[in-house]
Formats: sequence, structure tokens, C-alpha cells
Amino acid sequence: MVLMMTWILAFILALAAQQAPAPQPPQKPAEQKPDQAQPTFGATSNEVILSFSVLDMKDRLVTDLKQQNFVVYEDGKKMDIKSFTPITKVPLRIALLMDTSNSVRLHFKAQQEAAIDFVHTILEANPKNRMFLMSFDFTKDFVTPFTDDADLLAGKIRKLKPGGGTALHDAIVKASRERMGKELELGGLQRVIVLVTDGEDDTSKYSLAEAINEAKHSSVALYSISTNVAGYAGDGDEILEKMAAETGGRVVYPWKKPPSAEYATGYISRTQIDGSNSVYGLGTGQYSSETAENLALALNLIQRELQQQYSLSYAPPNPTPDGRFHQIKLVVDVDGLKVRARKGYFPPLYQ
Repeated sequence: MVLMMTWILAFILALAAQQAPAPQPPQKPAEQKPDQAQPTFGATSNEVILSFSVLDMKDRLVTDLKQQNFVVYEDGKKMDIKSFTPITKVPLRIALLMDTSNSVRLHFKAQQEAAIDFVHTILEANPKNRMFLMSFDFTKDFVTPFTDDADLLAGKIRKLKPGGGTALHDAIVKASRERMGKELELGGLQRVIVLVTDGEDDTSKYSLAEAINEAKHSSVALYSISTNVAGYAGDGDEILEKMAAETGGRVVYPWKKPPSAEYATGYISRTQIDGSNSVYGLGTGQYSSETAENLALALNLIQRELQQQYSLSYAPPNPTPDGRFHQIKLVVDVDGLKVRARKGYFPPLYQ
């Protein structure tokens, strides 16, 4: 009897062991998927970093000045300059915005080739420089992300085709808000939008003032290549000049020049870029080659300016973000020189 009870008990224990769940190995913490990761930034800054150009009365770059030649003010208060670099090494973040509307169709091929040269020169100058391509007509399309791949950008530029209206203001807002303002790097960045356009806008939902304000929020300087020719009667160039003046940028005119004395002698126009004259001859076959040459000179002029700028930094008097636009005034103590720089910033984006 005892033997039978012992056997029954052993049977019950064995049956229970078979029905119990097997022990599980220790679980690893769940891996975070890329789209769940917390955002990270290259750097934060409690310094205002200002890149700027100095020009003489003929708009030629002046590159031999010292720190003691400059005084910087924020909201009317003199600031102590913490660092100064005569030729800036601050990396560039450039948005190349190409107008692909019907209004630029005549010179579009030349614009493409000049833009490709510009891309190669900028990206080969500094391994930290980055650029993205955007086209705009009725739509505003990011063609590439930020990249240092000049061949990728060149291939995309060659595939662009003109057609449609012009949403210039919307393109500036989108590029500034969605790309430029999100770029940060230790030591600062110079953010630049380079526009190849006639300055006209007929389809944007944003106004010119809103586009300029968005560029200021992202600390973006607006540089433009005007595609307008002599005799143009629109307000595109006035718009481009306003954008440049408000953001510390520049407008270059490959062709736009009032007719000179040579007009009556068989020339369409004369244009002067950085001291070099180029003449379009009627009936000589020269027009197409001069068009491409002057576009290349115009983009080269901007490229050289961006790479021959000064840079300084100072601590903001009120580093707490307050939502206000803080005015910057940079003064040079040499007569006959002028400074081109952004007029201020919205905190917390000091760079």
C-alpha cells in the first residue's frame, strides 16, 4: 500500500513538471527604432557667431583688417569680441535654389552649367561644407538633402527642366524653416541661400516680408544671381536687393546694366562683374558663350566672397530666449569701407 502511494505521488509530480512553463532566458531591453530615437544636435552655443564681408567703394573685398578695426553692438550696447578670424573657417551650409519657371527658360542651360561649377568649387574648398538643391516654379521641391557629394548635385541640376509659375517666397520659407534652421555645428555655421532667379513671384502664399522674416529666424543670408537683362522693367531686382539688405546677402547682375554709349554701336549691353567687362555682340555668335561666362563669373564672385569672410564671436548680453529679434551693428573704423553682415538674430539660434 505504501509502495503504491509512493508511486502515485511520483507520477503526479512528474505530470506537474511537464505542464509547468519552461524557464525563459533573461530578456534584453527593447531596442529603440530609428524613428523613435530622441533628436540630437551637433552643438549648442551661448555665443553669437557672426561671419561678414568688408568691401571698398567699388565692391572689392578687403581681407587684411584686424580685430581692432571693428566694434560690434547688440541692441545698442557695445560687446566684447571673444574671438576673431581674418579668413573664416566656419563651415558653409548652402541652399542652392534654382528658379525653374518659364521666365528663366531662355538662359536655363547656362544657369545649369554655372551652378555645377559653383557646387564643385564650394564643396572642394572645405570638407565640412554642405549643400542641398531645391527647385521652384509652381511647386517647391527639395531635390537633394544636405550633401558634400558634388557629382550627385551636378547630376540632379542637369535633370532640372523649366516650366510653370514662380513661388519664390514659399521656397525661401520652406528651405529656411525645414532645413537651414535645423543645422548646428560646434564652432558655428554660415547659412546661405543662393537664388538663381529673376525675383518675380506669382504663386506664393507667403509674402516677401514673411520670407525675409523666416530667413532671419534661421540666421540665413540671401544671395541672388539676377537673371534679368538690360531693359527689364519689373520689380524683381528691387525685391532681390531688399532680401539681400535685410539678411546680409548680395545681388549680382550678370547682364542687367543700363544701356551705355556702346548701345548705338551694335552692342546689346555691357555688364561689369568684379572689375571685368563682358560685351554681347549682335550677329557674332558671341551671345551664348558670354551668357554662360557671365553666369559663371557671378556665381564665382559669390563663392569667393563666402570663402573670404571674417568671423567674430561674442557672448550675448541676455542668453535667455525671449522671442525678440536682437539687432547687431558692426562698425569698421576705416574710411571708405562698408560691412556686409546679417542685422541680428532670434535666440536661441545664435550661430
